[in-house]
Amino acid sequence: MQSLICEKSLYILENMPVLIDALDENGNIILWNKEAERVTGYSKEEIINNPDAFKLLYPDDTYRSYVLSLVPELENNFRNLETTITCKDGSQKVISWSNVSSLYPIEGLSLWAVGVDITKSKKAEENLKNITTELLSIVKAFPDLYFKIDKDTTILDFRTYNRDDLYVSPDKIIGNKIIDMLPMDVALLYKSAIDYTLSTKKIKSIEYSLSFDSSKQYFEARIVALNENQVIAVVRNITEKKLIEIKNLEQQKRYKSFFDYSPDMLLEADIYSGYIFVANPTFFKITKIDKNELEEFTIYDLFNLNSASEL
Repeated sequence: MQSLICEKSLYILENMPVLIDALDENGNIILWNKEAERVTGYSKEEIINNPDAFKLLYPDDTYRSYVLSLVPELENNFRNLETTITCKDGSQKVISWSNVSSLYPIEGLSLWAVGVDITKSKKAEENLKNITTELLSIVKAFPDLYFKIDKDTTILDFRTYNRDDLYVSPDKIIGNKIIDMLPMDVALLYKSAIDYTLSTKKIKSIEYSLSFDSSKQYFEARIVALNENQVIAVVRNITEKKLIEIKNLEQQKRYKSFFDYSPDMLLEADIYSGYIFVANPTFFKITKIDKNELEEFTIYDLFNLNSASEL
């Protein structure tokens, strides 16, 4: 009866869709199932009772010594132990081993382990890690703040390489709501933009200013829908650009004020056609021309000048 149980157990282990190996008291491999053959390329005849089997699977002396030292240290009871096996064709595969033989003994096998080939998932994990590193490098190259925000305006995560643009300290950002961190008018602007983006799936841009200790800073935020309940806010400091715009606007106002109230006739016209675009009140007062009639005249008609084509 014991022999029959052992036979059935071995049959199951032999045909399981995972790698199964087993060792005897001397450390020799005495079980190498079909999946182990398929994954590694080594047949039973090459592995079972071969004293050099581990040299085939782990040809590097240092790494082999490290792997063989792990099992006794873990007392033959471990899960998800990753080792890199060298296959018969020279390729390498990452195997996740679990040894539960002390908990679930099988007659005739003193030590056995289950292995899963996780090479593809490890490569995918590494690729994802590389992509994440590349994205972080891209983020680092731009002077922007990136916020992952829930629909209730809770900050879920953020990334920035210019912390001088943060209105509050970094440790007070994640887990807190915008309404608790920014002035009410700015927080409501964000809430409205988030609601709009989540409902329409369109990008929404907003501009606002924040008063820091020593200056007033201007920001532009672009809100992008991430999923049904979350958005990404890409925030850029536009203070330099905004100050230039403000300066230009002030200059335009001063120019307009000078233009409108100058005691001299002032006008803007095309030098080639002579048509007048705009004129100041003094011009209309002196020439007695009605504003609605301005388009009927050119500077060459009014001032007896030669046209640009004749110059």
